[in-house]
Amino acid sequence: MLQSSPIRSTPTVLPQVAPPAVRDGGSLSHFALFSEVGELPLARLAREMTRHRFKAGERLWYAGDKADHLTLIDDGIVEIERTRRSGDGVILGLFATGETVGLPAAIAHKLYPADAIALSDHVNIVRIRAPAMLQVMREHLPLALAVNHALLQHNAALHASIEIVGAGSVPKRLAALFLFLGRRFGIRTASGGLHINLALTREQIGRLVSARVETVIRIMSRWQKAGWLKGARNGIDITRVDMLQRMSDAG
Repeated sequence: MLQSSPIRSTPTVLPQVAPPAVRDGGSLSHFALFSEVGELPLARLAREMTRHRFKAGERLWYAGDKADHLTLIDDGIVEIERTRRSGDGVILGLFATGETVGLPAAIAHKLYPADAIALSDHVNIVRIRAPAMLQVMREHLPLALAVNHALLQHNAALHASIEIVGAGSVPKRLAALFLFLGRRFGIRTASGGLHINLALTREQIGRLVSARVETVIRIMSRWQKAGWLKGARNGIDITRVDMLQRMSDAG
């Protein structure tokens, strides 16, 4: 059973990047969440927008911080991590460019239940004040529907992490993880494999599947020798998707 992190008494202070010179909503329109929203409501939201940049390992927020803003990832990948009483971190989900992160807490105006950490070399985010977002949602049905859809996607991403950890043995969990990462972040290669443009350390992979790093290294080395996986400069190449699928499906 996962334990929540202790609530911090002071909120996270986010580094800010200079806001865009023109706040006409154009800086938001490329997000799928706002694809059906008109120019006027987008302009209202843009007035409530700030930009922030993080380096790998920096926290966007801590568990217990107040979720008073909607957060959208403009570039990069963010992990959601919860800390057990033992001090070990458990990764609950990954969110990438174009997605919202921490959406349920922001919409409900609650405290964040887990930390959000920059996973890629850099992460750029856009933040919009939650009260302003909720007001525009009440007035514009397309935005309300889009937020409901985003909530479903957000929950699906978190449930996928639970399914990975519950997939069975460590090899089955690793196979399920790589297949999941391939679906979320994979790019089809000319040879029919998948390139996952995500540089995860063996320790991070171990946290994603709740396994010891030594076990992860041993299994991945075996799969690389068998030609199932291949290390890449900026990620991992899955050369035998079929074999990982067989491993994941095995009874």
